[in-house]
Amino acid sequence: METILNLSLFALVAWLCFIPVLSAVVLYGITQHGPLAAPLQQFRDVVAPYFVSVGILFAVFAAFLGNDIWQRVQESNHSLEKEVANVQSIVQIARALDETGAPIVSAARQYVDATLDLELTKDGQARSTVADEALELVAREILSLPPDDARSGVAEGAMLAAYERIWEARTSRRHIADTHSDPLKWSAVLLLGILTQVALTLCHIDKPKPLAAALSVFSLAFIATMVALAVHERPLADPDIVSLDHMERILNNTFGLL
Repeated sequence: METILNLSLFALVAWLCFIPVLSAVVLYGITQHGPLAAPLQQFRDVVAPYFVSVGILFAVFAAFLGNDIWQRVQESNHSLEKEVANVQSIVQIARALDETGAPIVSAARQYVDATLDLELTKDGQARSTVADEALELVAREILSLPPDDARSGVAEGAMLAAYERIWEARTSRRHIADTHSDPLKWSAVLLLGILTQVALTLCHIDKPKPLAAALSVFSLAFIATMVALAVHERPLADPDIVSLDHMERILNNTFGLL
């Protein structure tokens, strides 16, 4: 499962659509056609509540996994908001220093550009060395402030504190982008979804048309659940989940581009 989770978002969604369809086709095929159909038909008359019990377990585990994934989305949003707020702080303080702070504003602009262009896009990387170097440049410019200016000394301390918070937020954001939820939980949800298909098959094993209808409807629900979880598993891959447009608008206003 971990190998599948490490695939690109498109490939991950494709696999999670393929697995429920494959299991439904195999279950229908072996119970209605072929040499195993007759022996398996002997398991007819399994009552409907049997399917319900397995379906509830699938729903509960999907909810547990969904809760873990939603926490990742919230953490990602929180990290981005913290990053933006502290970039704004550094720029505002640097601007108060007039010409002395101009190199700091320029370095912050480079960091923002690298982050937005290379990391916070659908095709972006979880980590960009260009953005790393730009953030290091911000620190060097802050530390290059004249030591004999009392105003610069206070500003330097405030900006270094903001820089540290940016570094922490960036580390958290990169960690979320580089990792995924527990593969065992994903495996459990997939397995319980397939077992729910098995339970449906047993409840309609001697009725081909009702079986096909039941497997089709549940498989569509199974696919919809897995795709929704997969898309939110990687919040930074979809700007509709993490508010990148809002962040870019705030930063552009900060740098006076709008």
